[in-house]
Amino acid sequence: MRLNQFGDPRRGVGLDAQGLPDITWIDIPAGEVTLETGDYFQISPFRIARYPISWSQYCAFMDAADGYRNEAWWQDLHKTDNPGNLLWEFANYPAINVSWYDAVAFCRWLSVKRNQ
Repeated sequence: MRLNQFGDPRRGVGLDAQGLPDITWIDIPAGEVTLETGDYFQISPFRIARYPISWSQYCAFMDAADGYRNEAWWQDLHKTDNPGNLLWEFANYPAINVSWYDAVAFCRWLSVKRNQ
C-alpha cells in the first residue's frame, strides 16, 4: 500500500507512455517437469510476467474505447455486462476477482495493441 501511495517505481506494474500495460517479462527455458507421481513431460520455452497484472493495467483495458466493451475480444467467451466487483483497487495491487473469460479478453486486447 505504501508503494501505491508514493507511486510504485517498479517497472512492470504500471502503464507505458501510450497508456498500455508495461509488463516486464521473464524468459523460462525449455525443460522437463517431473510431477510428484513420477510422471514427467517436456515444456517448450515461454515467457511469464514478473508481476501479476495490476489494477492500473487491467483498468486500461476496461476504460479503453476499444477495450472491455469491444465484442471482438469476446469471441467464444462468456461476457457479462460488467466485469464484477473491483476489490482492493489500488493501482499497483494485483487485479483480483477477474474471471478467466475477462483475463482471456484482456490478453487478446493487449496482444493486438502491442502488435500494432
